[in-house]
Amino acid sequence: HNNVLYVPFHELHDTKGPYIICVEQTKATKQFNIQTKALVLLIAKLAEQHGRDLCIIPFADDVTGHYYFERGDVSVEQLIHFMHHFEDGQAQLLPALSFALTIIRQNDKRKSGNIIFITEGKPLDEHRLLEPTYQQAVTSFLREHKVDVTALILNEQLFNASDYWFLHHVYFAEELLR
Repeated sequence: HNNVLYVPFHELHDTKGPYIICVEQTKATKQFNIQTKALVLLIAKLAEQHGRDLCIIPFADDVTGHYYFERGDVSVEQLIHFMHHFEDGQAQLLPALSFALTIIRQNDKRKSGNIIFITEGKPLDEHRLLEPTYQQAVTSFLREHKVDVTALILNEQLFNASDYWFLHHVYFAEELLR
Protein backbone atom coordinates (compact mmCIF):
# COMPACT_ATOMS: atom_id res chain seq x y z
CA HIS A 1 0.00 0.00 0.00
CA ASN A 2 2.92 2.35 0.48
CA ASN A 3 4.43 1.47 -2.87
CA VAL A 4 1.92 3.44 -4.99
CA LEU A 5 3.23 6.61 -6.50
CA TYR A 6 0.89 9.13 -8.09
CA VAL A 7 2.36 10.97 -11.07
CA PRO A 8 0.14 13.78 -12.41
CA PHE A 9 1.05 13.38 -16.09
CA HIS A 10 -1.77 15.70 -17.12
CA GLU A 11 0.03 18.53 -15.27
CA LEU A 12 3.43 17.75 -16.75
CA HIS A 13 2.44 18.43 -20.35
CA ASP A 14 0.94 21.78 -19.37
CA THR A 15 4.20 23.73 -19.49
CA LYS A 16 3.40 26.20 -22.24
CA GLY A 17 2.92 29.76 -21.17
CA PRO A 18 0.38 32.24 -22.47
CA TYR A 19 -0.21 33.60 -25.91
CA ILE A 20 0.28 37.35 -25.54
CA ILE A 21 -1.05 39.46 -28.38
CA CYS A 22 0.07 43.09 -28.53
CA VAL A 23 -2.30 44.88 -30.90
CA GLU A 24 -1.38 48.35 -32.10
CA GLN A 25 -4.46 50.57 -32.11
CA THR A 26 -3.47 53.88 -33.65
CA LYS A 27 -5.00 56.02 -36.37
CA ALA A 28 -2.67 54.30 -38.84
CA THR A 29 -4.00 50.82 -37.98
CA LYS A 30 -7.68 51.75 -37.73
CA GLN A 31 -8.23 50.69 -41.35
CA PHE A 32 -7.09 47.16 -40.39
CA ASN A 33 -9.23 46.99 -37.24
CA ILE A 34 -11.57 44.23 -38.47
CA GLN A 35 -8.74 42.07 -39.84
CA THR A 36 -6.57 42.37 -36.74
CA LYS A 37 -9.43 41.57 -34.40
CA ALA A 38 -10.37 38.57 -36.56
CA LEU A 39 -6.78 37.35 -36.20
CA VAL A 40 -7.03 37.78 -32.42
CA LEU A 41 -10.19 35.64 -32.46
CA LEU A 42 -8.33 32.88 -34.31
CA ILE A 43 -5.51 32.94 -31.77
CA ALA A 44 -8.11 32.89 -28.96
CA LYS A 45 -9.56 29.71 -30.47
CA LEU A 46 -6.07 28.21 -30.64
CA ALA A 47 -5.46 29.11 -26.98
CA GLU A 48 -8.72 27.44 -26.02
CA GLN A 49 -7.87 24.27 -27.97
CA HIS A 50 -4.45 24.01 -26.30
CA GLY A 51 -5.62 25.09 -22.84
CA ARG A 52 -3.21 28.02 -22.81
CA ASP A 53 -3.78 31.40 -21.23
CA LEU A 54 -4.42 34.31 -23.56
CA CYS A 55 -3.51 37.93 -22.91
CA ILE A 56 -4.54 40.71 -25.29
CA ILE A 57 -2.69 44.01 -24.91
CA PRO A 58 -4.09 46.89 -26.98
CA PHE A 59 -1.50 49.66 -27.24
CA ALA A 60 -0.80 53.04 -28.78
CA ASP A 61 1.15 55.67 -26.80
CA ASP A 62 0.97 53.42 -23.76
CA VAL A 63 -0.78 50.35 -22.39
CA THR A 64 -3.93 51.44 -20.58
CA GLY A 65 -5.35 48.00 -19.90
CA HIS A 66 -5.38 44.40 -21.04
CA TYR A 67 -7.61 41.34 -21.31
CA TYR A 68 -6.53 38.06 -19.68
CA PHE A 69 -8.26 34.74 -20.24
CA GLU A 70 -7.11 31.69 -18.30
CA ARG A 71 -6.83 28.51 -20.36
CA GLY A 72 -8.26 30.34 -23.36
CA ASP A 73 -11.65 30.58 -21.68
CA VAL A 74 -12.81 33.78 -23.35
CA SER A 75 -15.93 35.32 -21.88
CA VAL A 76 -18.37 36.75 -24.38
CA GLU A 77 -18.71 40.02 -22.44
CA GLN A 78 -14.96 40.68 -22.39
CA LEU A 79 -14.65 39.68 -26.02
CA ILE A 80 -17.39 42.11 -27.05
CA HIS A 81 -15.67 44.81 -24.97
CA PHE A 82 -12.37 44.13 -26.78
CA MET A 83 -14.05 44.18 -30.19
CA HIS A 84 -15.37 47.69 -29.47
CA HIS A 85 -12.17 48.85 -27.73
CA PHE A 86 -9.85 51.20 -29.56
CA GLU A 87 -6.84 53.16 -28.36
CA ASP A 88 -5.75 56.36 -30.03
CA GLY A 89 -2.34 57.90 -30.43
CA GLN A 90 1.07 56.97 -31.85
CA ALA A 91 2.80 53.58 -31.83
CA GLN A 92 5.08 53.08 -28.83
CA LEU A 93 6.37 49.47 -28.71
CA LEU A 94 8.36 49.70 -25.48
CA PRO A 95 5.35 49.86 -23.10
CA ALA A 96 3.66 46.91 -24.84
CA LEU A 97 6.84 44.80 -24.90
CA SER A 98 7.57 45.58 -21.24
CA PHE A 99 4.00 44.73 -20.25
CA ALA A 100 4.18 41.43 -22.18
CA LEU A 101 7.46 40.50 -20.46
CA THR A 102 5.86 41.27 -17.08
CA ILE A 103 3.01 38.86 -17.90
CA ILE A 104 5.57 36.14 -18.72
CA ARG A 105 7.54 36.89 -15.54
CA GLN A 106 4.42 36.66 -13.37
CA ASN A 107 3.34 33.39 -14.96
CA ASP A 108 5.53 31.25 -12.71
CA LYS A 109 3.62 27.99 -13.31
CA ARG A 110 4.67 27.78 -16.95
CA LYS A 111 8.05 27.91 -18.58
CA SER A 112 7.54 29.62 -21.91
CA GLY A 113 5.18 31.72 -23.94
CA ASN A 114 4.50 33.39 -27.26
CA ILE A 115 4.34 37.12 -27.82
CA ILE A 116 2.66 38.22 -31.03
CA PHE A 117 2.80 41.84 -32.18
CA ILE A 118 0.28 43.13 -34.68
CA THR A 119 1.62 46.53 -35.68
CA GLU A 120 1.87 48.96 -38.57
CA GLY A 121 5.64 48.69 -38.57
CA LYS A 122 7.04 52.05 -37.45
CA PRO A 123 7.48 52.56 -33.69
CA LEU A 124 8.07 56.11 -32.48
CA ASP A 125 10.20 54.96 -29.57
CA GLU A 126 12.86 53.11 -31.59
CA HIS A 127 15.68 55.09 -29.92
CA ARG A 128 14.61 53.70 -26.52
CA LEU A 129 14.28 50.17 -27.94
CA LEU A 130 17.83 50.37 -29.30
CA GLU A 131 19.53 51.13 -25.97
CA PRO A 132 22.20 48.41 -25.48
CA THR A 133 21.38 47.70 -21.82
CA TYR A 134 17.68 47.27 -22.65
CA GLN A 135 18.52 44.99 -25.58
CA GLN A 136 20.77 42.83 -23.40
CA ALA A 137 18.17 42.52 -20.64
CA VAL A 138 15.35 41.61 -23.04
CA THR A 139 17.48 39.17 -25.06
CA SER A 140 18.60 37.28 -21.97
CA PHE A 141 15.03 37.25 -20.57
CA LEU A 142 13.60 35.85 -23.83
CA ARG A 143 16.29 33.16 -23.94
CA GLU A 144 15.95 32.24 -20.26
CA HIS A 145 12.15 31.97 -20.41
CA LYS A 146 12.05 30.39 -23.90
CA VAL A 147 9.74 33.08 -25.24
CA ASP A 148 9.05 33.17 -28.97
CA VAL A 149 8.27 36.64 -30.38
CA THR A 150 6.48 37.06 -33.71
CA ALA A 151 5.16 40.11 -35.52
CA LEU A 152 2.59 40.68 -38.20
CA ILE A 153 3.63 43.93 -39.89
CA LEU A 154 0.75 45.74 -41.59
CA ASN A 155 2.88 48.11 -43.69
CA GLU A 156 6.06 46.57 -45.07
CA GLN A 157 7.39 49.93 -46.34
CA LEU A 158 7.60 51.28 -42.77
CA PHE A 159 9.37 48.21 -41.37
CA ASN A 160 12.99 48.57 -40.25
CA ALA A 161 14.46 45.29 -39.01
CA SER A 162 16.82 47.02 -36.55
CA ASP A 163 13.80 48.40 -34.64
CA TYR A 164 12.53 44.84 -34.20
CA TRP A 165 15.73 43.13 -33.07
CA PHE A 166 13.77 41.08 -30.48
CA LEU A 167 11.65 39.21 -33.06
CA HIS A 168 12.09 35.56 -34.01
CA HIS A 169 9.57 35.64 -36.89
CA VAL A 170 8.19 38.43 -39.08
CA TYR A 171 5.21 38.22 -41.41
CA PHE A 172 3.91 40.97 -43.64
CA ALA A 173 0.20 41.49 -44.19
CA GLU A 174 0.71 41.81 -47.94
CA GLU A 175 2.18 38.28 -48.03
CA LEU A 176 -0.70 36.81 -46.09
CA LEU A 177 -3.36 38.49 -48.21
CA ARG A 178 -2.01 37.14 -51.52
